Amino acid sequence: MNIARRIINRFGGQSTLAALLGKRQSTIQHWAKVGWIPAHWHEPLMSLAVQQGISLEPKDFVTSEAPHIARVAGSLTK
Repeated sequence: MNIARRIINRFGGQSTLAALLGKRQSTIQHWAKVGWIPAHWHEPLMSLAVQQGISLEPKDFVTSEAPHIARVAGSLTK
């Protein structure tokens, strides 16, 4: 499960979070699809979490997993 989905689930799912934020469900669905939540939403979500009694910290918005970087064929030197 990606970062966005974990956070969305804490709020009760896409529809519930959308209603709490006054946004369309498709916005929240997009976050779940891409796997991250834009930075300008982190603070509002943390404030909302406090209001709703939900545990949410800044570290919840980042992953400690290293991204997979594919090898490139060829050489970097001439």
